[in-house]
Amino acid sequence: MKTEFARSQRTVREIASDVGLSERQLFRRCIDEVGYGPKHLVRVLRLQRLLRLARRLPGASLAGLAAAAGYTDQSHMSRECRALTGVTPARLVRSQRHLL
Repeated sequence: MKTEFARSQRTVREIASDVGLSERQLFRRCIDEVGYGPKHLVRVLRLQRLLRLARRLPGASLAGLAAAAGYTDQSHMSRECRALTGVTPARLVRSQRHLL
C-alpha cells in the first residue's frame, strides 16, 4: 500500500479504490499503521522523496527537486516543507547534502 501512497498527485479516493478499500477503511488502516490519515501520509512520503532526491542529485535546483518530488511548484514545496519540518526547503536540502 505504501507504493500507492508514494505515487505523486493521487487522491485518497483513487488510492482506496486501487487497494480495494473504502476511503473510511483506508483512513482507519492508516491511523492504525502510522498514526495519521492518508492525506498526511502522502505529504510525508513526498517530503521523504524530496530528501532522497536532494541527496542523490546534489547539483539540482530547488525548483527541479520540487518537480521531481511531485510538488505542483516550488512554492507548494516550500509551504509543505515549513508545515512539516518548521524549516525552509533550502535549509533542509542543505542538511541532506551534508550527509553525503
